[in-house]
Amino acid sequence: MEETASQLKNREKSTQDMKRLDDEAAIRKIKNNPRTAPTEIDGLYTSLVNQMNKQMVALQDMVKQQKVAEVQARLRKIQQELELEKKRKEEGGGREQEEKTRYGSQKKD
Repeated sequence: MEETASQLKNREKSTQDMKRLDDEAAIRKIKNNPRTAPTEIDGLYTSLVNQMNKQMVALQDMVKQQKVAEVQARLRKIQQELELEKKRKEEGGGREQEEKTRYGSQKKD
């Protein structure tokens, strides 16, 4: 889970969530009370595992969303560069045509 969280740019929330799981009351209860019944331990364990699985799925989704956003940003940048280049060519092509017309008419005189 830490490895997945390390892929995020904004790790604060995920780090806090992982710390919260570490500090979970179920873990403390099992550690501090040797008389905890095995069935209760199983229930606490199952609950903790479910919470960890949900957290892992949430982290993986956040990583996927971040990667998609990065790809979209790169695509937007490329598209802007292509549009700028197209605009430059159109402006340059218009100037060339204008110069040909101007110089062509001068040569005839």
